[in-house]
Amino acid sequence: MADVKAATQKRAVILTADKVEDLEVIFPYFRLLEAGFEVDLAAPKKGPIGGEYGYQLEPGKTFDEIDPAKYDLLLLPGGTPDGAPTTVRRNPRAQAIAR
Repeated sequence: MADVKAATQKRAVILTADKVEDLEVIFPYFRLLEAGFEVDLAAPKKGPIGGEYGYQLEPGKTFDEIDPAKYDLLLLPGGTPDGAPTTVRRNPRAQAIAR
């Protein structure tokens, strides 16, 4: 039975970095879980990242650990102009995942 669920469950990945817009990660993360998605949070490196409003997030994966073929949805949250969006946009691995 678990194999059937794993084969049909949708997967989403959120690519982010330090100085992210907290609610643009937290709200979609939990909504996707409620909708039955398996959700991975990925950043350029391991370790906690900070949001604009003080929330700390702990990504479970790095960009290098993400295989885009295994995901149905990609989410790129915003943040300060010199923060998460710029970091993600300039990262070659994140660019490859988005393609």
